[in-house]
Amino acid sequence: MFKLYMGRAGTGHRRGYIYENPSMETYCLVRFHTDFFYEVNGVRRIGKAGDCILHRPGTSISHGPLSAHTAFVNDWLRFFFDEEELAFMDSLPYDVAVSLEESERFTACFADIRREQHLHDPLSPRLISNAIFQLLTVLKRSEHSQINQENTLYRTFVTLRSTFHARCGEPWTLERMAKHSGYSTSHFCALYKSFFGISPIDDLLDRRLELAKELIAQKTHQIQEIAALCGFSSLHYFSEFFKKRTGKSPSEY
Repeated sequence: MFKLYMGRAGTGHRRGYIYENPSMETYCLVRFHTDFFYEVNGVRRIGKAGDCILHRPGTSISHGPLSAHTAFVNDWLRFFFDEEELAFMDSLPYDVAVSLEESERFTACFADIRREQHLHDPLSPRLISNAIFQLLTVLKRSEHSQINQENTLYRTFVTLRSTFHARCGEPWTLERMAKHSGYSTSHFCALYKSFFGISPIDDLLDRRLELAKELIAQKTHQIQEIAALCGFSSLHYFSEFFKKRTGKSPSEY
């Protein structure tokens, strides 16, 4: 059985407000109504309106708006549970933003909890426990769906990356690369870096450098030809880039 420690719904904070506090001895469930950042044990990430996060007891957490000039609105609960719920709790996603699929059901459960808190009759604890279980069930199911979507998206980006690498000599820009993905430039860059740990432009430059090394080793092309084949607009820029990365000029390599 789940037991509510503290709860509040539709919490509106002053602009630029940042919540910062360890989650003490209770679990903390937060649903955000505005875009936000969250920091867990020193690691900072970004989430969007509608996302939900579950924190374990003792986790060092902070949440806040992306800009000091914007609002910060969320719903949150602090709760604990009986030993019989331990296996269920161990299966849940922690400290990561999850995009909710059944958002209306989630909202209804929060409303039920508010209502039972107000009524506070002998039946309220059981009904609140049931509502918390439903909230966590929605979270768990949404995580499964999110993982499947992320896996599909990852495979799509692996294909895109292979295209950029195979055609690295073309005049790629961030805008052109993003257009191939179907996302905005900022969203494309964020996804690319989350999947591969490097920005798309830096990754492209790394691939161009490797291609240049391969072509130089073949000794079948002039340096100026290699610069063009690797997508560099001028021999001067190529030579500077190559020396900065390798410590040698193309002709010395």
